[in-house]
Amino acid sequence: MEGDASFDSLLAEALEQRRAHTEAERIPALKQECQSFFASFRALLQVLEKKGLIKEDPYKQVERISEITPPSDEAFLESERDAQMSIRLSQYDNQLDFLVNYFPFDLASMDMQRIRSVVSLIKYIRWHQLTETSTHLMTRTLAEYISRLVHDQDPLSSGIVKDSQEQLVRRSRALLGVLKEIADYTREATKYAIRTEVLPHCRLDPAQAMADRDATLRHLRRVMAQQKHDTPFYSDLAWEVIEETYSPERDRLQAELLQRIRIAPRRKAPQRAERDESRMMLLETVRNLVTIGGTLSTLIDRTEENAEIIKQRKLTLLEQLKRWVDRVSNRLPDRPIMHIEMMDENSSTVQREDLDFAQFVEAVRKRVRLYGLLLNRVSTPARRIQEADEEQLFTFLQKQIEELFAFHRRFGAIDTYIRSEVARDQRNRLRGINTELVALKEHLLRVNKRRHAYVDRKEELEQLRRLGVAPDDA
Repeated sequence: MEGDASFDSLLAEALEQRRAHTEAERIPALKQECQSFFASFRALLQVLEKKGLIKEDPYKQVERISEITPPSDEAFLESERDAQMSIRLSQYDNQLDFLVNYFPFDLASMDMQRIRSVVSLIKYIRWHQLTETSTHLMTRTLAEYISRLVHDQDPLSSGIVKDSQEQLVRRSRALLGVLKEIADYTREATKYAIRTEVLPHCRLDPAQAMADRDATLRHLRRVMAQQKHDTPFYSDLAWEVIEETYSPERDRLQAELLQRIRIAPRRKAPQRAERDESRMMLLETVRNLVTIGGTLSTLIDRTEENAEIIKQRKLTLLEQLKRWVDRVSNRLPDRPIMHIEMMDENSSTVQREDLDFAQFVEAVRKRVRLYGLLLNRVSTPARRIQEADEEQLFTFLQKQIEELFAFHRRFGAIDTYIRSEVARDQRNRLRGINTELVALKEHLLRVNKRRHAYVDRKEELEQLRRLGVAPDDA
């Protein structure tokens, strides 16, 4: 019994170290990987929608989610393929959005059932086997859509899709690795609760306990119910506890258990490691940022369509006269100017601007082209970003975030202006952009949050350096 007490003490200490490590490092890593995975999938989905391969689900915004539940992967008729893929990919996007923004990323809430749900969601599409010969229905059908898109000879869309695929393969593997680590801790924590809180009340005979597995587990379950213990009963975990406690191999099993749980002492990393990690953090944030190109492209297409409706309205006498003068004098007509109003969130004042719409459209399209090139790793801009130092990356990222927030405000103001200029009986022809505006803002907020995380990390390192804890060139 003295040996059991000693083992329980060592196990409790090892589990506490593992818990602290998991909460401090693996849970944040899980959330960050989920954000990157979601951003990559959203970029792929937007290209598929833009190319008309799938349709946006009109009921997407009204779906209410309380727990992670992967969409259906049941077989469907060929005639239903496009409709079913549109619905299921939209539901998958909603589930990932819930995972990133509402799922409780804390160890206390992540029981085995929730971990399994997240694993099932990540594996809903076999990203590492995304081929037209896959035996998995959703994977095979999505691969067929992507193949059609690539053959469309649109280098921007192809670049976004190719990069998204690579990121999804990489992120899915990283996510499953982190989830396995968390699941391993949760399993051992559950076993520890059974070992210390339930097993002492069972009064089992070691020989009899090992001789009849089913009877031992039934007894253990009954005692657990009598104790009104809130730990879920898992037969495989309960039997592992029995083996580690009563088996002739108990000493070996206990030693292996402690070896698995203990945190290996961290070797001091080279001084350059901190710099590399910070730079990679920035590079990853830039890569997440530029996946927004598809949303920008949709916004500008729909806004241009809406602006065309203004041209079809009945002109005033003065406008007709001006157009006649321009025509007879062979003078190019003035570029359309929009008198827009935007709210300054910092000062809560209304800013008025005379916007050259054609110039704005060209600026946004130029930005979309740049982001497409940055997603193509062999392009010159992508190589320059890859070779940029930390300060250059941060400056680029900050500038892009500021300008994209400005684009967001202008798109909203332009939409308001167009709706005020179009005749009431023509407003039903206008295409809505609210969904894209929300997607753009949410994407920017997530990227900006990661930028702040980088700044906080640098400030923390600077404080440690002043205290003499961190190396001078970290």
